Amino acid sequence: MQDGNSLFDKLETLGIMWDTADSEYDFDKSVTRGEFATFINRFAQNTYGDLSKTADVTDKESFLYKSVQAAVEQKLMRIYDDGSFAPDMPIKADEAGYGMLKILGYSALAELSGGYPKGYREKAEELGLFKGVSCSGDSFIKGSELLKIIDNFIDTNIMTMKYNGTGIEYVEDENTNILEKKMDIYKFKGRITANEYGSILGENGAGLGKVIIDGKQMDEGESNAGLLLGYKAEGYYRDDDGEYTVLWLLPDRKDEIFVYAKDIEKYANRTFGYTDKNLKYKKVKISQQVKVIYNGVALPSFTDDVFMPKTGDVTLLKSTNGSEYDVAIITSYENYVVESINFDDCILYGYLDKTFKWDKSADVKIYSANFNEMTKDDISKGAVLSIAKSRDSKLVTIMVNSGKISGKIESISVEDGELIAYINGKKYFFDEYYNKKHDNLEIGSEGDFYTDIDGIIQKAVIILP
Repeated sequence: MQDGNSLFDKLETLGIMWDTADSEYDFDKSVTRGEFATFINRFAQNTYGDLSKTADVTDKESFLYKSVQAAVEQKLMRIYDDGSFAPDMPIKADEAGYGMLKILGYSALAELSGGYPKGYREKAEELGLFKGVSCSGDSFIKGSELLKIIDNFIDTNIMTMKYNGTGIEYVEDENTNILEKKMDIYKFKGRITANEYGSILGENGAGLGKVIIDGKQMDEGESNAGLLLGYKAEGYYRDDDGEYTVLWLLPDRKDEIFVYAKDIEKYANRTFGYTDKNLKYKKVKISQQVKVIYNGVALPSFTDDVFMPKTGDVTLLKSTNGSEYDVAIITSYENYVVESINFDDCILYGYLDKTFKWDKSADVKIYSANFNEMTKDDISKGAVLSIAKSRDSKLVTIMVNSGKISGKIESISVEDGELIAYINGKKYFFDEYYNKKHDNLEIGSEGDFYTDIDGIIQKAVIILP
């Protein structure tokens, strides 16, 4: 089950979330009737007449006016006996179920089962609209609960009305949900087999900004799907007259093994040995047909050393239910503290005399540590970068790290040639280049310590007494 934040991000990315008077969505606060009206109209005609249908929502400048009037005119929400809508009142589970069933086409069946609220409540429960939440009937719906209800709602099949020659019958369309009908958004589940740089199937890449998922070419949009080459994933895409765009996806990490380079022990005879997070030695078998993705690009061939990056990590996946791992995603990078960087000349001058050059023809991708896209203007002097280059030099990936620890060095030592310090009670490693060339570190030194993507200190700014 997704947590509230990831579920909110999913629904917001799909364009389902509604306008609120506040700047942030409140997971703990009860959702109001006005807010629900703006949501339900995402799936309705959102039309209304010139005259207000409610006694209390009459200000046409209000951000709620249009949604409330449309919801009432289309009978998706009910007004009270005194003619008021009460937009600031918390919405009840029965009221939300009523509007959703109207949109899904089940209202006639709900009326036959007793009408509002009994018939609608029973039909909503039968369809699983309230699966995973505790609210029901007259109880109010919290923000976190409504997210789960909406997630159930968008995966529910719609009901269609058909004339069978003797009368009207209601038929559940097992192949169509409300996202497909109203927004041309479809669900997918499959493996990402190609990005624009290559394919794990030995074929050409998917094309500029494209991915292939289960044989279907899609524009990756803002999903960063190309970064998940080799993964199984499920998600949603939009069909725009045969042009497909990935909107949101969630990788399947069930059988995933992720190992930092420093924890890899050996690789030989298709056996990958490593130390896990509990400091126990583990080994797994690699398939003879393993597909290797190195720094974002699928390799047509490789040698065993590719499984032993000096700095970076290895991710192992399974595409079958077998015991062997048949997809290996290798990330091998170097870390730099920027002194200067020139994108026209394709060169970076780093702290402690480290430099990095790349081909002018290379595609340079820049991301934050949480994989939000950035630009070259986001890189400034002193920034800590983790840079990975594909074997064919066609792709350069730059991660702009923002890790920073402020505190005092409580102890410092060298273990197996590595400089280690305890800062604010936590153990940190220093980069090997820093170890060799910097000597301003001692017990009691205070300052700011800047880390790379793996939490290794690349730069220390010491406050000298």
